[in-house]
Amino acid sequence: MLSLLYPGNYTSLEALIPAVLTAEEFLYITPDQRHRIIWRVDGGFGSDANLRWLIERDYHIVAKGFSWKRAAAWARRVTHWVEIRPGRRWIAWAPYQLDLGRPTRIVVVRWLTSKGKVRHALYITTLLGLSLLAIAEVYDDRGGAEAEIGSDVVGLKLTHRRSQRMLSQEALILLTDLAHNLLAWFHHDLLLDTRFAGYGPKRIIHQLLCIPGELVFDGQTLVEVRLKQSHFLAEPMLDCLVRLWEDDETLVPIVTNGTE
Repeated sequence: MLSLLYPGNYTSLEALIPAVLTAEEFLYITPDQRHRIIWRVDGGFGSDANLRWLIERDYHIVAKGFSWKRAAAWARRVTHWVEIRPGRRWIAWAPYQLDLGRPTRIVVVRWLTSKGKVRHALYITTLLGLSLLAIAEVYDDRGGAEAEIGSDVVGLKLTHRRSQRMLSQEALILLTDLAHNLLAWFHHDLLLDTRFAGYGPKRIIHQLLCIPGELVFDGQTLVEVRLKQSHFLAEPMLDCLVRLWEDDETLVPIVTNGTE
């Protein structure tokens, strides 16, 4: 996970290019690799200038356009809608195209909000082989990332951690990224294929990492984990912790339930 901090008067439009350049450096993305990478961009980032910049760098895009007014105007020219959610959501091929420096396919989306108001958007992609429905589905897959961000907000209590100073707020964000990455490693390496596989950050923090116990070290080597026997999750959690040493034959851990 990578986070960037900007002044409060910055908009998403201004943040996209620095974020992409940082990702290129962070992930060691070479120019030869860009044509195999798809940027899925939300509407707040999806100005024509930003999308054209991504395309000029040889990336593919699946993006929502920034202008809802243009989307509404184009929707008025649509003559045939495909209903994909009964009475709630419709899609159609756009009646026009945009000049973004490379051929694109554009989908007009119409939906009803929870209050019954009609809204429109444009989905823009350089993946010319995708069908009308596939374009909508690929864009909607962003829900997984948004759910992960939302679980961080709740699990790591991000709304409770704020600083008025730029440097101290940046330090908090870096610590949050470290916590996120550690939780992701913990889940992937210890919890997959267990009863805790469906746990997100909030449940990991509030139910698993708070089990009372103690750690025993030999010098700087962790050799024993003791968990309070009366805790209802102690036994299944011990089975997960054993995985810490599965790939290291030089360590012989003693993992036991602690006593009262």
